[in-house]
Amino acid sequence: MQPPASISTTESRATIVEYATPEPGSDLGGIVRGPDGAMWYTAGGLHHPLRIGRITSSGQLREFVVRDQSQSANMIAAGADGALWITQTGAGRTTIARVTVDGAVTEFTTPGNPPDHLPRNLVGIVLGPDGGLWFPEAFFDKIGRITTSGMIMEFPLATRGAEPSHIAAGPDGALWFIEPGVNRIGRMTTKGEVREYDVPTRDSDLVDIAAGPDGAMWFTEYRGQRIGRVDSNGNVTEFAVAELGPVGLTAGPDGAVWFAAAQANAIARITTTGSVTVYPIPTANSTPYRVASGDGGIWFTEQAAAQIGRVVLR
Repeated sequence: MQPPASISTTESRATIVEYATPEPGSDLGGIVRGPDGAMWYTAGGLHHPLRIGRITSSGQLREFVVRDQSQSANMIAAGADGALWITQTGAGRTTIARVTVDGAVTEFTTPGNPPDHLPRNLVGIVLGPDGGLWFPEAFFDKIGRITTSGMIMEFPLATRGAEPSHIAAGPDGALWFIEPGVNRIGRMTTKGEVREYDVPTRDSDLVDIAAGPDGAMWFTEYRGQRIGRVDSNGNVTEFAVAELGPVGLTAGPDGAVWFAAAQANAIARITTTGSVTVYPIPTANSTPYRVASGDGGIWFTEQAAAQIGRVVLR
């Protein structure tokens, strides 16, 4: 592990703007740059229908209902077919929905459904290098792949209790995912071949993973209070980030990695050498969650505040 990162709080490199979503009290989930250049996000929660939202760089918002009933907001990915794909889990039923930019919805049911008391089976989803959408199935210890026509294939993991969740496409043509149940990072080829790498910090509470600007994969450790890096050979480096509580992360257009610092109510930037800069979010107790790059800036969802935030880089 590297020495603790140098951390500073400054507003010299960026400013944060926030946009309220149409339904106060909603839980916001994932966010991604869509095929039309706008940012798309998921929203839902208790007493709120599951929705998909679109926001432009000028802050114009529009939402489409995916499902009428209340449901937790899950993850979202842009497909190779010009549509958005989201994972849906609730009431013992797991599905993947395809949503066009006009709001037309098609749902595909996954092969297995977890028990009602373990609803969060599908969490992550990403466009793979082969044009398919790849998603982890936490309860079943599998990685799934769905084509744009809805055909699903599953690849079981040899490690039981891995509980794979968030997933990202790597620059090496493989899929990388976190395994919070066993504190490992997994790598799967498009043929289903798997390698796993231990995270040095025990019980780190892995949350997210993304391709970095340096050809490696970067990941967050919420309980471990670290940002991790794993290269294509499986070498893991960790950077301590004090009590920031890192969750979602993304590679920024500035050659750094940006992450949501949930405990600090901030968005943070870490260089590839481990220097961290923290940018406080104007709204108190907003609970920043997922992060994505788009339109030259950094976008993020605020779960508790039901807002979309944007870091405007200078």
